[in-house]
Amino acid sequence: MSSYFDRKLPEPDVHRIRGAWADRDVVELPSDSRQLWYRMYPRGGPYPTEWNVFRDYGPLPGGGRFDPHGGKPGPSDQNVLYLADSITTVIAEGCQERLIDPADTRDRYIAEFLLEESVRVLDLRGAWPTRAGASQLLVAANHSRPQRYARVLYREYVRSSPRLLDGVMWRSSMDGNGRCLALWNCESALPATPDQDRSLADPTLRRTVTRAAGELGYDLAAPTTLTMGP
Repeated sequence: MSSYFDRKLPEPDVHRIRGAWADRDVVELPSDSRQLWYRMYPRGGPYPTEWNVFRDYGPLPGGGRFDPHGGKPGPSDQNVLYLADSITTVIAEGCQERLIDPADTRDRYIAEFLLEESVRVLDLRGAWPTRAGASQLLVAANHSRPQRYARVLYREYVRSSPRLLDGVMWRSSMDGNGRCLALWNCESALPATPDQDRSLADPTLRRTVTRAAGELGYDLAAPTTLTMGP
């Protein structure tokens, strides 16, 4: 199994990653689009945050798939925010234990908003992972190796001059039709206030959450933990 994994998702090779670059794989998500983006986040619990806060602490055990943080755990000048293009996808990715405890929903919020500024993201849904020496395991395997790819991409294309990327976009491995984003150090792309910011326990959101859970086969009656990101 390990040899198969290493063939399909080897350690990142910076030379192959540089050689895989093609402008056609970079998608601009415009600010004038009507596409809403969604973020699930905890307002309570051990790690409360706000809807628009990029996480600068890392690396973390079990952190998000495309966390760019390297070195020793701690605050960093590298940060990340995870989004999805629908409520169903954000629930699929944010509750990967497949369980949603109704008693816990008061502290879980889903914010929805339009981008304030356009962002440029590397589209991982096409041939780029293969050209870079990897495969679609990049968006489905354990997070540790994708994080190492994220560090290379961040170093090569976010810290570059001119800056070439604001993050990556991929197809959700938990909700195949959904798109996920990991944005890096682009806080100005978010609006001052979201269009909606509601607890999962909010009556206006409850029906949507119940429908999404049913579609995904998630359990609404058992405890769960909130993941760091897709």
